[in-house]
Amino acid sequence: MTKTVWLKQGPYANCDDSGHIFKGKKFYIWCFVNNTHGNVWYFGREAGTDEKGYVYAGNTSNLSGSLNECPI
Repeated sequence: MTKTVWLKQGPYANCDDSGHIFKGKKFYIWCFVNNTHGNVWYFGREAGTDEKGYVYAGNTSNLSGSLNECPI
């Protein structure tokens, strides 16, 4: 993570929070969503925890592997 952010329950900034993740922590991405505003959000969990939720793609770095679209 490039900064400390709230994990969201959905792929929008105004969605309820489901937890938080601190800058520099690893976030395991399971899938992505392009929301209606054209923004990409990733769904996954913080490494070493059960904290799950969505994070805005612009707050992440060093991606690797392949991503699938979330089944919403």
